[in-house]
Amino acid sequence: MATPSRDVSTALPDDFAARLGRMECERRDLEIIIFGLPMAASEDTISLIISVAVSLGMTLAPSEITTSFRIPAGDASRGRPLVARFTTIARRNELLARARRQQVDLVASRINPSWPGSRISLQERSTAAEKRVFNEARRLARAHGVRFVWMRRGVTYIRVSEGSPSFRFTSADELLCKVGVVASGSGALGFFLSGLVPVSRSD
Repeated sequence: MATPSRDVSTALPDDFAARLGRMECERRDLEIIIFGLPMAASEDTISLIISVAVSLGMTLAPSEITTSFRIPAGDASRGRPLVARFTTIARRNELLARARRQQVDLVASRINPSWPGSRISLQERSTAAEKRVFNEARRLARAHGVRFVWMRRGVTYIRVSEGSPSFRFTSADELLCKVGVVASGSGALGFFLSGLVPVSRSD
C-alpha cells in the first residue's frame, strides 16, 4: 500500500532547514549575476567573465571560477543573464567593487568593440524579496540622480555621489530625504511620488 506523499519542506526538522538555508546563503555569497551581455551561438562563458574582469582592470584566472552559466531572462531583448560562481568570496567582492566604482562607464562595447554601447551591470545573487528592494531603490535612484546603488549580502545600500557617505536603504522616504525631497504618503516600499517637496536646510 502506497504511503501518502508529504511536502519535504514541511517535514524537515527546524535545525536541518536552518542548515540548508545557511548553505544556500554561502553559495550565493560566491556568485555574481551579469546583466546585459550579448549572447553568441557558441560562447565560452568563463572566458567572457574573464573579459569583463579585464575591462574593469582586474586579472582573473579561469581556476578562480568554479562554474558559469546563462539563466532564463525576464526581458529577452537584453539577452540571458550570466551567472558565475567564484572559488572565494574575496575575489567575487573585488570584481563587484570594481564594477560599482565604474558602473557609469560599464557598457558592452567596452568588453568587445563589436558589441553595442548598451549598459551592463554586475550584481550579487539574491532572493526574490531582496531583488525587489534593490530594484525599487535603483528605480528611485535613477529618478533623483543618485549615482550608486549596490547590494551586499542581500542588503541594499545607497551613495548619493562620489565621496558622500553610504547608507542602508530602508524606505523611499529616507532615500528621498537624502537627496533633498520627501514623498507624502509613501509606504514602506510603495513609491507614491506625488507631492514631492524640497527639504528645508539650515546650513
